[in-house]
Amino acid sequence: MIILSLILAAPTSLAASKLMDQQRNQVDPQTLADNFRAKIIDTQESGTATTLNITELTNFAWDKLYLFGPYTSHTQINERLGYTWTRNSLRLLDDSLSLLVFVRDGKVVQFLDLTTGIQGDSTAFYTPERSVIQFSQMRSDKNQPYMQLLERSE
Repeated sequence: MIILSLILAAPTSLAASKLMDQQRNQVDPQTLADNFRAKIIDTQESGTATTLNITELTNFAWDKLYLFGPYTSHTQINERLGYTWTRNSLRLLDDSLSLLVFVRDGKVVQFLDLTTGIQGDSTAFYTPERSVIQFSQMRSDKNQPYMQLLERSE
């Protein structure tokens, strides 16, 4: 009877362990947005060009970063990610809207809606080791820095 109890308890223990791992990897979406906003404000106040490693803005593990520019449909996003990841509120229907999607082990772990335009290669993906955002001169039309997502050469 004791052996049967242990055998029946094992799947429950594994499920609980997996749940605890998922909770430990939970990401606070507000932290990423706050970090990004603070960097934009710093750049606005300093008026100087800055290059920042993306990992300095993130407090979570990721292995790929995708940039989706204005007018990208949810179908195009799902195709690039390789699986169906949708959000009903996803709307990139303006020239200044972009979406950064952080992926780990093939699944989205975080995303950031940007209301300030960011330039980059929307056909590639970026890696934590080499991706940077370059903040440069202010755009006079919106009083915001010009931002470009780049893959740093080794």
